[in-house]
Amino acid sequence: WGDLYSETEGQYAGAAREMISAHSYLAPTNDGLPRLQKPPLLYWLLIVSFKLFGINATAARLPIALSVVATVALIFLIGEQLVDYWRGFVAAMIYLFMAGTFLLGRIVMPEPTFTALITAAMLCLIRGYQQRRYRIAWFAGFWFACALASLTKSLLGLVYPAAIVIILV
Repeated sequence: WGDLYSETEGQYAGAAREMISAHSYLAPTNDGLPRLQKPPLLYWLLIVSFKLFGINATAARLPIALSVVATVALIFLIGEQLVDYWRGFVAAMIYLFMAGTFLLGRIVMPEPTFTALITAAMLCLIRGYQQRRYRIAWFAGFWFACALASLTKSLLGLVYPAAIVIILV
């Protein structure tokens, strides 16, 4: 199963572990030094995982694995919404078997969570655009997913969806 093996994994998991031991959930630290260059959502997900499953490498990687699974499911739903069931399935499988997903889908870093949140925002935007019923709720879901993405990778959580909308319009 292995331990955390990269500097990035150790910094994120170590900061979450220190936040738990210091009972300070807003300002992450690593070896006592403030680690404020990244937004806090990944740290918070790691804290929840550590509290539920103990402080270990598996618990540190669980939020990332769940983010990859969520992204696959969301890509399927987008493909199904836009075309049909089988194209959604093929799109999800293409994403799942991509080299980046395969190689980086288990490393503790914010990108898989960011990808899941951007994909969720796109699904909400598509559903809100295509369906009159609950349109306001779908658009609110779009903004909520963008806000969570901003808590994962700063302003990129707003820039990427805005760029996608501009390109598609």
